[in-house]
Amino acid sequence: MLKTRIRKGEVSFSKDDLDFRCPNWEVPPYIVDSLRREYKTTSNGKLSIISDEKGNLRYIIKLTKEDRAVNLVNRLFAKVLQIAFKRLEA
Repeated sequence: MLKTRIRKGEVSFSKDDLDFRCPNWEVPPYIVDSLRREYKTTSNGKLSIISDEKGNLRYIIKLTKEDRAVNLVNRLFAKVLQIAFKRLEA
């Protein structure tokens, strides 16, 4: 369906990033929202969106070691904040 790059959670359609796109195909909003939420700190990753024989879509992202580390730290920090706020509310 699509093979391109993701930058700061946004699907890139720039000529330099886009490797393949099915004609007239658009990324569904639920995938766009998920990518924005989960990969907003990703500076540069390889994004593939594929479809199985039933039409179910899924995406695969390959990140650099640096981006994997940044994403891990951000997720851990978010968890710590969530726990801290719950304790403050109690």
